[in-house]
Amino acid sequence: MRNDTAHDHSWIAAVCRSVQVTAAADFWNPTAFRAAASRQDPEFVDHLDQIVAAMDSATAALDPSRLADLDVAFHEAVIAASSHTQSLQIWRLIQPRVRAYFLRDAPHHDDPTAVLAQHRELLQALRSGDPERAQAEIEKHISTYLED
Repeated sequence: MRNDTAHDHSWIAAVCRSVQVTAAADFWNPTAFRAAASRQDPEFVDHLDQIVAAMDSATAALDPSRLADLDVAFHEAVIAASSHTQSLQIWRLIQPRVRAYFLRDAPHHDDPTAVLAQHRELLQALRSGDPERAQAEIEKHISTYLED
C-alpha cells in the first residue's frame, strides 16, 4: 500500500491557502460595507462612533495593541451588520491573523493618526447611507494597504 501522507498534507495546505485568500477577499468585500450603509440603523452607527472615539484615545496614547483591537472591532461590526452569516464566520476564523497584521504594520505608518482618519472616513461613508460611497471608501482603505 502506498503512503500518500505527504501528498495529503500538500493538498490540505493548498486548500488552507485557498480558503485564506477567499476569506480575506470575503472580509474585504465591499458588499459588507454596501449592506451596512444601507441599514441606516442608529444603534449600529452609534456603536461605530464609540469604536472610533476609542481609536482616537488609543492613537493619542500611542497604544498599537489597543488600536489593533479596535480596528478589528470596527470591521467585525460592519461585517456583522451586513447580515452575511458566512462572511462573519470566515472573518472570525481569520481575525487573529488580521489583528497580527494590524500590529505588525502599525510602526510603519508615516502618520500615527492615519488609521484613525481612515476609519473616520469609513464611518462617515456608512453614516451617509450611500452604498456606493461606502464601497468607494472601503476600496480606498484597502488599496492603501495593498500598495505597501
